[in-house]
Amino acid sequence: MNGADQLQWLDLYEDEHDNLRAGLEWSRTGPRNAVPGLRLASACGRFWRLHGYLPEGRAHLSSALSPAAVQERTLTRARALTAIANLAYLQSDYPYMRHQIEEALSIWRELGADGKAGAAYTLDLLGELATEEGDYAGALPLFEEALEIYEETRNLRGIGEIYMQFGWAAMRTGDYPKAKDYLEECLRLARKVEDKTGVAFAFSGLGEVAIRQERYEDAISLLEHGLTLNRERGNKWDTATLLGSLGWVALRQHDFERMNALLNESLSIRREISDKGGIAWCLEKLGEAKYEESQLEEAAKLLGHAEALRTQIGSVMDPVDRPGYARLRFALQTSLRLDAFKALWEQGAAMHIDDVIKLALGKPKPARLEKENFGGLTARERDVVLLIAQGKSNREIAEAMTVGVKTIETYVTRILNKLGFDSRVQIATWAVEKGLR
Repeated sequence: MNGADQLQWLDLYEDEHDNLRAGLEWSRTGPRNAVPGLRLASACGRFWRLHGYLPEGRAHLSSALSPAAVQERTLTRARALTAIANLAYLQSDYPYMRHQIEEALSIWRELGADGKAGAAYTLDLLGELATEEGDYAGALPLFEEALEIYEETRNLRGIGEIYMQFGWAAMRTGDYPKAKDYLEECLRLARKVEDKTGVAFAFSGLGEVAIRQERYEDAISLLEHGLTLNRERGNKWDTATLLGSLGWVALRQHDFERMNALLNESLSIRREISDKGGIAWCLEKLGEAKYEESQLEEAAKLLGHAEALRTQIGSVMDPVDRPGYARLRFALQTSLRLDAFKALWEQGAAMHIDDVIKLALGKPKPARLEKENFGGLTARERDVVLLIAQGKSNREIAEAMTVGVKTIETYVTRILNKLGFDSRVQIATWAVEKGLR
C-alpha cells in the first residue's frame, strides 16, 4: 500500500470496510478465530491511519491483541503492536504508544533478518516519540539506526522517511537550511519510488520551513500541493496538519478571517480523530491571534487550555518556538497584571473544549477602548512601537521579539499607516505622549 498504486488499494479498503468490520467481529467469536483476526487487524493498520479511522482502528487492534491465543511473540503480533502504536502517536497518546512500541521493537529484534524492516520502522516511530517529548538527543541514534537498516536493505522509501525525520528535527531546533536540504532529499526519494505519502509529508515540512523563513507565497504553494495529495487519498491527520499550517501563514499575514476558516477546519478534523496535540497547537495559534487583536483575556484562556492539554499528554513545544511563546506569555502577564492573568489562565484550563473552540473562533468584538486609545494598534504593534521608542533598529526588534526582520518591517509599515506618520521619530514621540512603557 506504499507504491504508485496505493490510492487504488486505499479505495479498495474503503469499499470493503464494512466487510472488514464484519470479519473483525467474527474473529472475536472464539479462540480459534483470534489469530486470523489479529492478522486482519494488522493488515488494516495503514488504512485506518491514512483515512483517519484512528479511534476505530485502535479499538479493533486492542481487541485483536488481547486474547491468550495471540500472546506468542510472532511477526503478526509485532505488526499489530506497531500499527496500534502508530495510531496512538497520531492521537498524542504517548504513554500508551511507548508501551506498545517497545514491546513491538523487542519482538522485531528477536525475529532477526525477518524483523529488520519492522525494526527500522519501529525505531523511526520511537524517534518521533522522543522528539514529541523534547528528547532530541535521544531521537538521533534511533533515527540513525533505522537509516542503517534501510540503507542495508536498499529501502529507498524508508531512507526518504528518515531524511524527513532529520529535516523535521533540524527545523524544530532552528536549523532551517539543514532542514530544507533533508526535506528536499526526502521529496526526491519519495518521487522516485512514487510514494505519495512521502511526497505530501515533504511538502508539509518544506512548507513549514518556508513559513519560518517568511517566504509566505512559497509556503502557500507547497502546503496546498500537499493538501491536494492528502485530500485525494482521504488522509485526515495529514490534511488537518496542512490546514493548520496554512492557517499559520494567514496569521502571519494578519488575514484573520482566512486564518479562522482554516484553523476551524483543522480543529474539526483533529477533534474527530482525537488528536490532542494538534488541538493544542491550533489553540496556541488562535491565542496568538487574539493577542494580536488586543483580546487579551481570550488569549490567556486559550493558551491556558492549550498548556493543560500538552501537560495531559506529555507533549512539549518545539525548542524554536519557546522564546516567542515566552515573550507572548510575559506580554499577557504584564498587560493583564499577574493575578488577573493567572485567574484567566486557570479558567481557560478548566473550560470544556466546546466552549474553548467557540471562544477561539469567535469574531473580534467591536474595537475596544484600549485599542481605540492607541490609534487602532494591536497589542503586538504596540510592542513594536515601544521598542522603536527605545531606539532599537528593526533587526534588534526582531531579535527581541523572536521573529524575522521582514515581519518587523511589515509591522512598522502598518503602524505608520494607522497613525498617519512618515517617520520613526514621530512614532517614538507618539509613544511617549501615550505613556507606552
